Amino acid sequence: MKVNLELIMAPLMKVTGKITKKSKNLSLLIRIVISLGLVLFLLLRIDLVTLGKTILSADLVLFIFAILLSFFKQFLEILRLYYLLRAKNIRIPLWPVIKIMVTGTFIGTFTPTSLGVEIVRAYGFTKHTSDSVNAVSAVAINRFVGFISLMFLASLSVFYKREYAEQIGIIWIILIFAVPFILIILGFSGRVRFLFEKKLFAKIKFFPEALQWLSSVGKSFYAYRRYKKTLLLTFFLSIAFQVVRVIICYILAVAIDVNVPFVYFFIITPLVMLFTMLPLSVGGIGVREGSTVYFLGKVGINPTMALSVSLMCFIVAVFGSLPGLLFYLRHGLDGGNKNT
Repeated sequence: MKVNLELIMAPLMKVTGKITKKSKNLSLLIRIVISLGLVLFLLLRIDLVTLGKTILSADLVLFIFAILLSFFKQFLEILRLYYLLRAKNIRIPLWPVIKIMVTGTFIGTFTPTSLGVEIVRAYGFTKHTSDSVNAVSAVAINRFVGFISLMFLASLSVFYKREYAEQIGIIWIILIFAVPFILIILGFSGRVRFLFEKKLFAKIKFFPEALQWLSSVGKSFYAYRRYKKTLLLTFFLSIAFQVVRVIICYILAVAIDVNVPFVYFFIITPLVMLFTMLPLSVGGIGVREGSTVYFLGKVGINPTMALSVSLMCFIVAVFGSLPGLLFYLRHGLDGGNKNT
C-alpha cells in the first residue's frame, strides 16, 4: 500500500499542533520531575565515593567483552528485522538495514521514550520503500516478539528456580506469566482487531486518511500470523538476543564483584525492561536504576552495588550504540540511499 505519510499527517498536525505541543511539553516536564525525583532518592541511599570507585575498578577485560557482546546482540536484532521485512516482500538490502537499525539504537538511547528506537527505525525504513504500512508493522512485530521472548525466558527461569518467586514477590511472578499471554491476545486476536476497527475507529470522524493508514498497519501486523516460519525464526533469534542481553548484565556484575546467581538475571531483567518501557520518565532514567536496585536488593545486594550494575549496563549500551552516531553523521536517520 503506497501512502504519503506527510499528506496523511498534515491535517492532523494542523488542527492539533498547538494542543499536542502543550501536552508534550507537560508530559515531558512530568517525566523530567519523576526522573529527577527517582535519581535524587537513589543518590540519598548510596555512597557516591564507593559507586565511583566500583565502576572505575571494573575488570577491563570483562567490560570490553560485554561491549563486543553488545555488538553481537545488535546483529541478532538486525537479522530479525531483515527477515520480517522480507516476509512482506520489502527487499531493502542488508547494509541499509544495518545502518538504520544501528542509528535507531543510538538515537533511541537518548530519546525521552523507550519507543524512540522503533520510531527512528520506522522512519528510516519508510524512506527506503513506498510500502510504509508493512515497514512500520515489521518494526512493531519485531518489538512485540522480542518482548514476548524475554518474558518467556523469565517464565522458564522461575520454573527452574522456584525459590526466587518468594524473594521477588508473587505479584511480579504473576506479571511475568501474564504479560506474554496478554500481548499475544492483543496482537493476534481477530476479535480485538475487530473491536478497534469497527467499534473505536468507526466512531472517530476526524482524519479519515490517518485512521485508514493506522488500520492498515494493524491489518499488516495481524497478517504476520500467516508467516509462521518467519515468526518462529524471529522468536528463536529473539531468544538468542535476550540470552546475550542477560549474559552482558551478568558479566558486568561479575566485573565489579557483585555475586548474583546467573539465573536470577533472567527473572529480573524482563521486569526491569518492563518498567523502563513505561512512559514514566525520560528515557527510563531513574526507573531503570530504581527497579534494578529494588530487585537486586531482594537477594541481598546493597543499593550502591546494585546501582553500579545498572550504570555499567547503561554505559555498555552507550558504547555499543556509538557506531550509530557515525552512521547518523554520515547518512542521517534513513541510512542514505533513499528510494522513495
